[in-house]
Amino acid sequence: MGVATMADFLKAAPKLSLLDLGLLDKPSAPILGINGKLDDQAPVDDIYLLMEHGSPKEARIYPQGAHMGRTPGMPEDDIRNTIVTWLKEKLGR
Repeated sequence: MGVATMADFLKAAPKLSLLDLGLLDKPSAPILGINGKLDDQAPVDDIYLLMEHGSPKEARIYPQGAHMGRTPGMPEDDIRNTIVTWLKEKLGR
């Protein structure tokens, strides 16, 4: 972002808000949001915000999941299979 410090980054980042820029309410291609409720990198609230605006969207929230829904004890390919199945459905239309 062309900044030198974390303080500068935190000051500049809000200018990139898709909500504040009015982009979330514009039409979009189909979107699948996948996240875990325990994600510490991309808060699940971002998915909820996305779902409240613009074109219809779909989401899969993993209740015990971390980043991208990764959940202890869950098969490694579960999330990938969810995404691939969703994509096949969308592309098959």
